[in-house]
Amino acid sequence: MRDLKEMRRDLSRRMRLYFGVTVGFGFVSFISYHSGVPILIAPLAASTCILFAAPGSPFARPRNVIFGHALSAAIGVISNHSLGENWLANTVCVAFAVAMMDATDTMHPPAAATSLLAFTTDQGYMFIFRPVALGACILVLASELVRFSIRNKDDE
Repeated sequence: MRDLKEMRRDLSRRMRLYFGVTVGFGFVSFISYHSGVPILIAPLAASTCILFAAPGSPFARPRNVIFGHALSAAIGVISNHSLGENWLANTVCVAFAVAMMDATDTMHPPAAATSLLAFTTDQGYMFIFRPVALGACILVLASELVRFSIRNKDDE
């Protein structure tokens, strides 16, 4: 059986995780609703999970989150405009997004979904910047602020 100290440490870690997700994604959601700029896309929710539950993962690096999403969105938009929409083009779009994230060392698994979202919803080029890049930047900023706040609190 785990000792009380270990249980408290685990509870503390979980509370920081829940707090971080709530504040981090809440920040993105708040900005989206109150600014009228639609930046909420489902892949950002998955990114939130990685940023807060596995902050030490290479997938959680700010560069991976921002550029992984932006690169994948660009691939999705370009694929849709150049290949048309069919099952093979869907497949090529996601596969190419993963390959390019690997080649550029910006692998971020939720971004593969961003390429598919851009492709299947027939997005224009502005989709790359807003909601994708802007939303990813705001989410990364929020996660860094929350982690900084929690780190400083732990130091006290």
